[in-house]
Amino acid sequence: MKPSLACVCLLSLGVACSAGGGGTSDSRGASGASNSAGAATNAGGNSATGGTATSGGSAGTASATAGASNGGSAGSSNGGASGAGNSAGAGGAAGTSATGFKCPASPGTFTLPTGKAEHIPGTTPVDSFNMNAGFTNVEGPVWIGDSLYFSEMLGGSLPPSRILKLTPPGNTVSVAVADSGSNGMAVDSNGNLIAAVHKDGSISQVTLPSGPVTPIVSMYMGNRFISPNDLAVRSDGTIYFSDPNYQNSTNPPPQTAQRLYRVTPAPARTVSVIADAPMMPNGVTLSPDESTLYVDGTTGLMKFAVMTDGSLGPASMFVMNYSGDGMVVDCAGDLYVAGGSSNVTVYSAAGATLGTITTDNGGTSTNVAFGGADHKTLYITAQGNDGQRGVFSIVMPIAGFPY
Repeated sequence: MKPSLACVCLLSLGVACSAGGGGTSDSRGASGASNSAGAATNAGGNSATGGTATSGGSAGTASATAGASNGGSAGSSNGGASGAGNSAGAGGAAGTSATGFKCPASPGTFTLPTGKAEHIPGTTPVDSFNMNAGFTNVEGPVWIGDSLYFSEMLGGSLPPSRILKLTPPGNTVSVAVADSGSNGMAVDSNGNLIAAVHKDGSISQVTLPSGPVTPIVSMYMGNRFISPNDLAVRSDGTIYFSDPNYQNSTNPPPQTAQRLYRVTPAPARTVSVIADAPMMPNGVTLSPDESTLYVDGTTGLMKFAVMTDGSLGPASMFVMNYSGDGMVVDCAGDLYVAGGSSNVTVYSAAGATLGTITTDNGGTSTNVAFGGADHKTLYITAQGNDGQRGVFSIVMPIAGFPY
């Protein structure tokens, strides 16, 4: 999330898709390990809680946790039964992940929907958290199980933040975590909610339905991160995240630069800096086949080739002179970028502009996610005053990913 005029202020999901729209296939359901809370140590020797891995399952298998988890029924995780995911890389067969989502074998092609994305009433319930705030920011939408989770935060440095839960078809809204300190959020291949947390400068796992928020990594070279903003989680557990200063105006800052980071899978959880990232990196997402990492910032929308081990090749410019915010991809590999206005701009994997989706009287759009039973509902979060802020939705002709 970037600062607004009103205040000073993101892949693995166990998803599996077969080839389509440009010949890519989804590897975002491959997983060979399940995460449990434990100690993780970063490159600077600083220990952070959470994120160790237990062995079990060959690549391409997503394991559902026994018992009710994150709102799922007993014996399932996030409402999805365990099942075989496809192997990483192009050409993998379609499969079902622990989260239960599967891209269609023929995802189709993007067509611009008619009309505007409509505001969902009550998506920022007026209560003691925001009733005197006027402006708040809504960010980090992620679909898990049968619900959309998203962050709401106030303005200022290290602002209070909470996680709200929206559940269709009645669109009931409840407070999931009252004091999360979160911004962008993601879901990993085991159905765990992973959050970028500016409160303590961490990347954390959020245990649903109501917490706790447990740090996975929180430091680099002996100092906390500035203000983790957005993230993407690869199917092997690799985490890519941005760390601008939008929610932390500390001077001097805890880090010497605003950077893009890579965190290796558990148990090592080694933190390294990704070179060539745009200035003030912000939105982060992976392509369906995990071969490309997209990152935006104040110097443009860039892309990186993702290597087999999770490291990145040199950056290349994807869209010049564009500064967006949160992003998501559909099953055909098209990229949806929020930010800059009330719009979401859609690009093909080749960088061609496919169209613009607009919210109906919404504030500045901040992030996007697909959800619903068929993953064809596009959810758009927006910051602003009461009535402008919250969650907007529009039905799409093509399914997409949950964050």
